[in-house]
Amino acid sequence: RAIGRVRRYIREHRIEAIVSFHFVADFICGLAATDLGVPVISSRRDMGFTRTGRQKQAGRLLRGRFARWIAVSDAVRQAIHRDEAIPLDRIEVVYNGIDIDALDAHGCCREAERARHQIGDDELVVGCVANFNAVKRHVTLIEAVDRLRRSYPQLKLRLVLTGDGPERPNIEQRIRELNLGDTVILAGRSEQPTGALLAADIFVLPSESEGFSNAIVQAMACRRPVVA
Repeated sequence: RAIGRVRRYIREHRIEAIVSFHFVADFICGLAATDLGVPVISSRRDMGFTRTGRQKQAGRLLRGRFARWIAVSDAVRQAIHRDEAIPLDRIEVVYNGIDIDALDAHGCCREAERARHQIGDDELVVGCVANFNAVKRHVTLIEAVDRLRRSYPQLKLRLVLTGDGPERPNIEQRIRELNLGDTVILAGRSEQPTGALLAADIFVLPSESEGFSNAIVQAMACRRPVVA
C-alpha cells in the first residue's frame, strides 16, 4: 500500500528526484520510484547500527535501483561499502555543517544559564547534549561521574544532560541508585543547545556509534573541550 501511495504521489506532483532516509524509506522509494524512471538518492546519517543482517542484504539486492548514496562522513561511506557492497564511486560525502554566526548571535550568557540551574561559579560542569537513546550511553557517563565523585571528593562537579527520549526512565533510575540527585541535572530537550554548551566547562558525548555528530561540532564552535 505504501509503495502504491508513493507512486501516486510521484505522478500527481511530477516529482523529478527523491532523497530517502533510513531503511523503510529506502525500501519503499527504491521499489516505487525507479519503476517510474525517477532517480532515488539514499541519504545515510549513521554507521548502520540499526540495520539488521536481512536489511543489509536487502540493500545489496536493491542497490541497482539507486542513483547515488550520500554519507555524512567517510566512515559512513566505508560502512555502506562494506555492509551493502555499494561501489565507493557512487557514494558522495557531504559533511554536516552548522551556522557559526547563528551560534554567536544567539545571545546566550554563560552566567545566566548556570544560574538557571543553580550552578555555582566554582563548580565544574560536564555537559552532554543528546537524545536519550540507548546508543548515546548516558548511563555510562553517569557511572563515570560517580567514579569521579568518589575518587575526587573535593571536586565540585555537576553533570548537565540536555535532551529527552525513551531511555529517560533508565537514566533516572541509575541516578537514584548512585545517589547522584544533587550532581546530575536533567535539563530537558532544547531546540537551541548553545546555552547548554556555554554553561559547560567540558562537553562529553559517550555514544557507542555516531556518523558525524552535530553536537560535537556545535561544542567545538562554542569553544568547549570535547571528550568523545
